[in-house]
Amino acid sequence: MRINPNELASKVVDKLSLKIIQNYNKIGKELTIKEYYTLVAKMGGFLNRKSDGNPGWQTLWKGQLQLFWMVEGAKILLGEKTYG
Repeated sequence: MRINPNELASKVVDKLSLKIIQNYNKIGKELTIKEYYTLVAKMGGFLNRKSDGNPGWQTLWKGQLQLFWMVEGAKILLGEKTYG
């Protein structure tokens, strides 16, 4: 997130996760890596206020876990193989 924050997230994030987070947040444009991880952190409780710093690893973990289960649910609906 900090090395190339303006690079497109589609280069490093799988398509299904990216599509889910875009639809969940009603975003139609392509996301950068920083925008993607900010949205993941918001799913974990990050408020993204002006005075807040970068999200911590625990907040990112909580958001990533939420996104993981959303992706698993989408895979079930699409008939793809899931994690378990």
